[in-house]
Amino acid sequence: GRSRTMAEGRFTDVHRALVQLFLSRKVLDEKDAEAIYDQLAPEMNEGLRSACAKLEMRCAVSDSTGASYWVMVSTADDAVSRLATQYSPHELKLFKAIIDKIIEEPDPEGSGEVGTSWALNFVPELSGTKAEQAIDTLVADMWLSKSREGKLSIGRRSYVELRSYLTDTFRPEQLPQCALCKELVLKAAMCRHEGCTARLHHHCLQRWSRGSSNVKCPACKALWAPAPPV
Repeated sequence: GRSRTMAEGRFTDVHRALVQLFLSRKVLDEKDAEAIYDQLAPEMNEGLRSACAKLEMRCAVSDSTGASYWVMVSTADDAVSRLATQYSPHELKLFKAIIDKIIEEPDPEGSGEVGTSWALNFVPELSGTKAEQAIDTLVADMWLSKSREGKLSIGRRSYVELRSYLTDTFRPEQLPQCALCKELVLKAAMCRHEGCTARLHHHCLQRWSRGSSNVKCPACKALWAPAPPV
């Protein structure tokens, strides 16, 4: 059977090492996390939730790649409160503005991204250089993601740690669900049949189609048309 390395509910040196690992890496990919989980589950989260820790490991799936990853989340307070202790009010204003723009003004092609040029001058108190530094820090901390082309999207930590903030801040119709897995989808493949608003994760569409060129939309049942070339 699976080995047990600690008493249930205790916060041990192994937990402390795990916390340090997350502090340095922010996010663990599935392979690394599974190696840890195989050793510590199910006691791991029991220990992390103990009075002295109030932490929990949560698994999520990348919006863009479909790969699983793990994030350590505080159960003692909300992520927005913790962000306020890590970033200046102007930096936090910029971060929220980027999220607002991604969700409230979505790209009609479903990229889930925004350019950085407007962000560099969005907060008057942050000069272009300071705004750029703030964005780079948010990307390094995985609250935001930045493409090779310089486009910004919501980062892997935000999908997990800011989920409550997103659902409390935005209307349900502003947080579209994938028509297949029913999870939040911002980077989406979109049905192009008139009147259909279905969105799919690209990785969900890939599994759904299984390489077939005769794929039907799971919502409207029309043939799925590929996105036009850029």
